[in-house]
Amino acid sequence: MRVGRAVGKFYARQLFEEALTAWREAERTLTEDDDQAAMHLHRGLILAKLDRPGEAAAAFDRAITARPDRHNTYAQILAHLCAHGRLDEALAIYRRAASHTSAD
Repeated sequence: MRVGRAVGKFYARQLFEEALTAWREAERTLTEDDDQAAMHLHRGLILAKLDRPGEAAAAFDRAITARPDRHNTYAQILAHLCAHGRLDEALAIYRRAASHTSAD
């Protein structure tokens, strides 16, 4: 059973690496800030799955920088960080969101 799990993790990692490559290629063609924000957000989530938190944080930062007014970006980053127990980082993102967004 352990071998099966190890093989499954290997293939999952390979798929994430392939997805990351696809996002890198897509990045070159995106010009709209909204598209860039979404691309960096999803790239960050993939990097997090690959256990590359520093790169994931940089991608999340780029997502926010591309569209600091996009509430959904903050929400998805916060959900990810909270789900993985990274509460200090989540608090920093929450504070950043509060400084860039306003209640409508």
